[in-house]
Amino acid sequence: MIILEQPNDNIFSFILVYGIISKKTIKIEKFKKNNFITSFLNLIEKITVNTKYEIKENFVFYPGDIYGGKDIHDCLVYNISMYIIPLLILAPFTKKEMQITFTGITNNRQTSIDMIRLAYLKVLKDFGVENIEIKILKRGFEPEGKGEVFFRCGNVEFLNNIEKSREEKLIKIRGMVVGSKINSSIPHSLIELIKDGVTNFTENVKVYTDLRTSTSSGPSPGYQLILYAEGKKTFYFSEELGDERLCSSLVTKAIGDLIKSIKNSESYDVKVLPLVFTFLALTSHNVSEIRIRKIGEDCKIILNYLKIFFSYRYSFKREEKNKIINSFGNGYRNIYRTIK
Repeated sequence: MIILEQPNDNIFSFILVYGIISKKTIKIEKFKKNNFITSFLNLIEKITVNTKYEIKENFVFYPGDIYGGKDIHDCLVYNISMYIIPLLILAPFTKKEMQITFTGITNNRQTSIDMIRLAYLKVLKDFGVENIEIKILKRGFEPEGKGEVFFRCGNVEFLNNIEKSREEKLIKIRGMVVGSKINSSIPHSLIELIKDGVTNFTENVKVYTDLRTSTSSGPSPGYQLILYAEGKKTFYFSEELGDERLCSSLVTKAIGDLIKSIKNSESYDVKVLPLVFTFLALTSHNVSEIRIRKIGEDCKIILNYLKIFFSYRYSFKREEKNKIINSFGNGYRNIYRTIK
């Protein structure tokens, strides 16, 4: 049994996933339950078999077997991404292909479902999980949400090792303006401002729109700006939710955040490193290599939990402002996958 202190909700969901994969019972003392925890536990029960838990003064989690399959899950007032990000870790190791339709918020000030589709799925594909998709059936801005997202992920036997130790140049920048029930002048202004603001980085710039009507969105109007920069094997991103600010201020903030991500990141945007390190811990015993520049506080916590649950080992060597990470996975294999 692993005894832990209660972390924030995002880290809590990672811990449950680690417990399921490692088959280790978890105990959290002086536990405080909230609606997200109850909802996420309900989701875990849907996609696993024989998972049990107790919530009294302490929380005790008895992991079951990973199953997958088809289901529907209501994310209440929470961002759908809070559920999908930890599910990205479990989904490749199911017995049956995972197909879940989520309802809830697709866009607020947390990671948008658009960024999950553009960036996080790319991480899975790097590790050999190719049969995966996200479809935004209905867009749901806060506060009322009522968006709808279809998530599908096929299973694999094991994760591939990766090698991303070389420095890369920026090749292209893509922008996206997503919205629901907004004046058409807003996306037009944002598109022109984005093009003017990023062309000094690269001439390969394109901006797309995804504007939904009442039939393909929830009741709340809203819009969001997404920026995505790519090298040959690297990517960085930023996003800004529309509010009372002028379009020019919104674009300036998004570009500033993108520049910050590029400066603080190398092989992967620093914001996806918790997912990257989790997969690195589960690859074969062969060495994987990535370049990093900074590690966020959440990622430091995740690295500690990876050591606790999987005895994860890595080393690094400094190269000017960067670190080259040599990672040694635990050789995890999908014991539930049916051999065809």
